[in-house]
Amino acid sequence: MKFNRIYLIILMISFVLGISFALSRYLVFLPKYRETKTEVNLAENKIYNIWFFKNGWHVESVTCLTNNNAEEEIKVLTTAWFSVMQDEEILKDKICVQSVIIYGKTIYLSCDQSFLVFSSAQDNFTLISGLLKTLFEAGYQNYSIYFLVHHKHLSDILLDFSVSWPTALYKFV
Repeated sequence: MKFNRIYLIILMISFVLGISFALSRYLVFLPKYRETKTEVNLAENKIYNIWFFKNGWHVESVTCLTNNNAEEEIKVLTTAWFSVMQDEEILKDKICVQSVIIYGKTIYLSCDQSFLVFSSAQDNFTLISGLLKTLFEAGYQNYSIYFLVHHKHLSDILLDFSVSWPTALYKFV
């Protein structure tokens, strides 16, 4: 009988150790949940002045919902500018901003199509000057902009878009 008790005790210890070993193997592979802290960028309404030229310079105030991200702010502001140009019937087609990248003091603004609709260089320059003045007044004074279409330089016969355009250029119109 003593012999059977020892076997029974060894069998119970082996059973408990086997179960604990099996559970530990499965518990190692269970996902570990960690508490992460994320920063929340609260959006706020900002009022921007949209500048455009239509028989003289005009300004329209637009309220946009933006956050602290400069790239997102420029994208929202440029989209609002294109919307005003469409409302004023300066631009016929709807133009979407694909992406905005800021590298240092240079802004890369990519659209889905060209927004140069005029046949004269002066009219196209005045159109671009409205966007530059809008960005200048929004707080991007010392920036220069590359205008892109599908992430390639905007092409025009009369104006050079292979170089960046400073936002302060509107002062020369």
